[in-house]
Amino acid sequence: MILELKNIKASYSDGFIALEDINAIIKEKSFVVILGSSGSGKTTLFKVITGLLDPATGSVTINGKDVTNLLTESRDISMIFQNFVLYPHMTIYANVFMGLNGFNISNNEKDLRVKRILTDFGLRNYLNFKPRHLSDGQKQRVAMCKALVREPSIFLMDEPLSNLDLPQRVRIKQELKTIYERYNTSFVYITHELQDALMLATVVWIMERGKIIQTGTIQEIRDNPKSLKAFNLIYGGEINKTKACVTQSKIIVYDKTFNVPTLNISPGDYTLAFTYKDAFMTNDGPLEGKVLTQKITPNGILTTITLKNAEEISFYSDDEEENELKVGDTVRLQLKVDKLKFF
Repeated sequence: MILELKNIKASYSDGFIALEDINAIIKEKSFVVILGSSGSGKTTLFKVITGLLDPATGSVTINGKDVTNLLTESRDISMIFQNFVLYPHMTIYANVFMGLNGFNISNNEKDLRVKRILTDFGLRNYLNFKPRHLSDGQKQRVAMCKALVREPSIFLMDEPLSNLDLPQRVRIKQELKTIYERYNTSFVYITHELQDALMLATVVWIMERGKIIQTGTIQEIRDNPKSLKAFNLIYGGEINKTKACVTQSKIIVYDKTFNVPTLNISPGDYTLAFTYKDAFMTNDGPLEGKVLTQKITPNGILTTITLKNAEEISFYSDDEEENELKVGDTVRLQLKVDKLKFF
């Protein structure tokens, strides 16, 4: 067991409860992405794991050792934040070498570790440069080297790329993925960006209002979301939602009835949700509406239509015929009923 969080509750001096009933584990080497919107408790959880904030109740265990009351430096962890902290008067080599202060290993071993990690992050040619000579992306990579050179059990990152431009973020994520595979360290990465989770995570923890509402792989959560919030987050907000009534093997939605013989939920009223890719145009589709907007995105043409009952549905397509649609055109849609989620 690398990390265990048990019955964690945390609050601030003003009485605000930031975390409540947090229970989670990292059983083996993993790249855990903690995903949640602003204010969901991600950074507070980071502080509890790293020892920067004491929990009101509960325990933090790392490698079988209860570290709840231990200082950060006694937890076999390393961490970085959005803002890189480097000594401006020291070389890149010296900055990373400082990460090994207090380690009972020879200077030769320290030298090997420093050069190896800098090489892994593509910084081998910058050993004698000062931080002012590097781009922001390079500085953040140096900060990561300084943290990882210790080869800790857990390497924690709190929104580490949020201050960088897109090309730098993509490059560093690619490097992180490679580094993760090379080192015997579990990574914990906090973000509100779904794309980070898609690229990096072996496991995702979804947070909302101070609680972990679901854990699992990206695909596990997409197949079986436990809440509408989890479903929305794991698809980056690209979902449609509406009210639906379920009666035996039928669904009444958007004033239309869909037969679903294999439907395995109890009759009743639900919030129904489906992704933009789970609605498609067809000549005999039961849902009719007029094109409201269209825009080109990396996932295809995103079209939004307005139904007769004034509700809207958005869907993706890369079909040439659909690319010729104009605002005001009438279209018919079908839903992939096996992909519908009920909450």
